Amino acid sequence: MTAKVNLVLFVLIICLNAHTSSAVLKAVFIIHRHGDRTPIKAYKNDPYGNDTNWIEGWGQLTAKGKRRMYNLGRFFRKRYGDFLTNSPREVFIRSSAAERCLESAQMLVNGIYAPHGAWIWSEDQRWLPFPIQTEPRFTDGMMNPESVCPIAKNEQNRIRQSPEVLKWQETYKDLFNYLSLNTGESVKDMFAAEKVYDTLRIQKENNLKLPEWVNEKVMTKLRKITSQTFCFEYSTRIIHRLRAGLFLNELRQRFKDIIEQKTPTITRRQIPSAEIATLGRKLFIYSTHDTFIAILLHALGAFNMMSPPYGSSIIFELHSDGEHIIKSFYINETQTEIVHPLKISGCSDGENCKLGEFLHATEELIPENWKRECGLSSEENSIGSSGTTSHKDKHTQSQNKVGRKTEL
Repeated sequence: MTAKVNLVLFVLIICLNAHTSSAVLKAVFIIHRHGDRTPIKAYKNDPYGNDTNWIEGWGQLTAKGKRRMYNLGRFFRKRYGDFLTNSPREVFIRSSAAERCLESAQMLVNGIYAPHGAWIWSEDQRWLPFPIQTEPRFTDGMMNPESVCPIAKNEQNRIRQSPEVLKWQETYKDLFNYLSLNTGESVKDMFAAEKVYDTLRIQKENNLKLPEWVNEKVMTKLRKITSQTFCFEYSTRIIHRLRAGLFLNELRQRFKDIIEQKTPTITRRQIPSAEIATLGRKLFIYSTHDTFIAILLHALGAFNMMSPPYGSSIIFELHSDGEHIIKSFYINETQTEIVHPLKISGCSDGENCKLGEFLHATEELIPENWKRECGLSSEENSIGSSGTTSHKDKHTQSQNKVGRKTEL
């Protein structure tokens, strides 16, 4: 009897393994936050407010951040070693124009692709250059969630003044007064407090002694406030559509192109450069900010109520096994590199989402015309539904004064 049970179990295992092995991985999409950075700005009474304390400059990638992203790249090489080759031509990279994002993308991809064989260009230099697609930072509707979009900004302001937010932060009024007194800044709400926490946290991470008024109780409260800002600010469908919609449209189009094995039907000269760059690629990397990671998780119904840490990554794998399956994962702690399955709202089978279900779940998040839905006129900003920008408006757009979230 025992032998028969063991035989049945063995057959079941073989069948399950055969089913699993028959699935073919077609493409991998990695959307990551940049690595560790310096503070965006100092507060008025900041003992480390002098530029000499941060040789990289304000809001720049640090040496620790470079190592984090390179090691994350090595992890991805190990995870997808049987899928990837040594050719750097199989990867497409798109980044926010923030320097820390561009540098993080370079470190990550060099961790994935060490030069081998014909790709070795120097015996003593073991790295490769990689082209990175980007757009001007504050006109980039796809990778920068602080790009100029009046309707999204109005929605953000509405959320900040909503009864729910005002009631929640009422508990911390004494803390706001305490911060105002000690920082020299006007800290009137949770969003201003988050900016102070960002600077203090980075100073602590870099082994700088914090002022005496900063104790563990204060840091614990600020940590909770910061996580809550990510819960409040990015929770509505308007924000999801205007801040994540262009990327989701890009993702859906890439799925379609890969499945259809799309090849150019017109001459290379007639194809936009960004489209040329994606043809024949199997690894797609998108380098962005914590706010975008949070918005995308919110939009997919998978936000974990925590601010995304440095190097946090959302992964989409396109598999083919008779039908097309999207497997989704999230890395929210790069030191241990634990990959968590991501359950997308609207998908019936956990992290294994049928392509049709994924497309249906994200359909309402795709803007028909992003520029129009943002409330932008052609005179104000010439971003189209694709997120591209005309040269004549770039200088004007860079001068637009809008409120922007510090933590990016």
